[in-house]
Amino acid sequence: MAAVVLSATASIALAQNLKSCTYLDPSSDSAMAIYKMNYWRDGVHESCFDFGALQAHGSDAAVDFSYVVFPVYPNGTSAGGPAFQTSPCDGDAYTGLWGKMEVVVDSSSPLNSIQSFDRADLEAASQLDGLFIYALVPRGSVLVDDTDPAPPPQVGWFNGEKVYYFNFGRTETVQDADDAPSVQIGRMIDVVQYGEAVGDPILDMGGSKAFSGFYRRFADDIPDNENYKENSVRSPSQLDGASTRSASDDLALCPPTHALVRTPLASAAGTARPFLVDQYTAEASPDAPKGPLALARVAFGRVVDLCRRLVRRDGGFVYQQSKVLRRAKRKFDFA
Repeated sequence: MAAVVLSATASIALAQNLKSCTYLDPSSDSAMAIYKMNYWRDGVHESCFDFGALQAHGSDAAVDFSYVVFPVYPNGTSAGGPAFQTSPCDGDAYTGLWGKMEVVVDSSSPLNSIQSFDRADLEAASQLDGLFIYALVPRGSVLVDDTDPAPPPQVGWFNGEKVYYFNFGRTETVQDADDAPSVQIGRMIDVVQYGEAVGDPILDMGGSKAFSGFYRRFADDIPDNENYKENSVRSPSQLDGASTRSASDDLALCPPTHALVRTPLASAAGTARPFLVDQYTAEASPDAPKGPLALARVAFGRVVDLCRRLVRRDGGFVYQQSKVLRRAKRKFDFA
């Protein structure tokens, strides 16, 4: 239901992933690199993470959503990773938009006792807690953001299989004619001159205050002018209103970079785990790393987490260090 603008090669790769179900590949061979897309919104330069076109049901006015269950213990702490109702392997049933519910499990239940959505006691589930964007990706996938190194995906479950997702948190909703929650779809307009895009696209949300991350692609030809400077058009008000729908791009997903949830989730013990560790599986999985090497990884995760915090204070020095840490991370990331 949502997609970002991908190259032809990236679009083909995404289609192959959906067809071969590589989103459930337990190795990292199918890992994806998700890049940022820059755009203009009312004269302000913003960016989002481009997850590409999704083959999902929906209309010009609404985005379909599936359900996800988060198990919790009676004291409110996490009882494991969330169980998703669908996955990208389901093709047009998956959108990346989720209705979030919580299910309380017995205090004696082990972590990750709910590894499939249909095993959750939905009668005991909480009421819908809004709509959230959880973008599922193959294992080992990364968000490419050199200005603010992004955390790795979090861990959940689908039909007993581990799945990985980036958490972009709650998104703004509107009520449709049936009083059901939905999200508004934006228009991403390419400014075209002489048949070529000139500058970054323009986002038009039709007066909405927030960008949900979902959009459709349009194009607007501007008058021929040899003196036109790239990125001179930065707002829909500068266009003539004759935008035409792109024939090649369907509904797309590109959650704003600032919406990425970077705080590690709490473990069952109630303490935050280092962001390099699979928050839900390091303690519960029988094949989880143990011994000195595992402790070294946890310690390393804490060091990287500290450096990520310092990035905001000293973008120069710490950014150079973070590049070294990212290279080192690949050697430690053996979960």
